[in-house]
Amino acid sequence: MNNQNITKEMLVHIALNTYDKPKNILILSQIQEIENELKEYNVNIFLNIDNIQNNSIDIALLDREDNIDKISSILKDDGLIAIVAKDIYNDIEYNSKLFKILAKEFKIVLPSIYKDNQSIIIASKKYHPSADIRLQQAEMIEKKEYYNADIHKSSFVYNNYIESLYKGLLLK
Repeated sequence: MNNQNITKEMLVHIALNTYDKPKNILILSQIQEIENELKEYNVNIFLNIDNIQNNSIDIALLDREDNIDKISSILKDDGLIAIVAKDIYNDIEYNSKLFKILAKEFKIVLPSIYKDNQSIIIASKKYHPSADIRLQQAEMIEKKEYYNADIHKSSFVYNNYIESLYKGLLLK
C-alpha cells in the first residue's frame, strides 16, 4: 500500500463525500494522479486560483497551506478545504499553526487521522465530515485500495491524547 495513494484517496473522497453535490473543485497539489481519483464524480476541475471568481469553488484540495485567505474567498459560503497535514503526533507545532490559520476562516476544523499517523485536515464553512457524510455515495464508489465509508467515519474518532495535544484547536 503506497502512502501517497492512500493520502490521495483520503483527501479526495473524504472531501467529496462530505460536501452535498460538489461541482467545482480546486486542486493545488503535487500529489500524482489526483485528478484521476475524481473521475467517479461529475465535477469541474480547476488547477490554479488565477481568474477564479469569489464564491465559486465548492471544495479545495491542497497539499500546502499557501494562500488560505485567497482560497477561502473563492470558496462558496458552504465550501470546504481538505489539506494534507503532517504527522499528527510528532508535528504538533506545524499542525497547531495550521489549525489556527484555518479557524480564522472556517467553523469546523478537524483532522482525519489514518494509516501511520498521517492526516488531512477538513476545514468547512458548513459540513461536518462525520455527521454529514454522504453515506450512500461513499458506499457506492468504486472499491479503493484504502478508503471506504467506515474508514471515513473512523478517521474522525480521536483518542484522549490527541484531544489534549490539540485542546481548543479542534472546531467540532
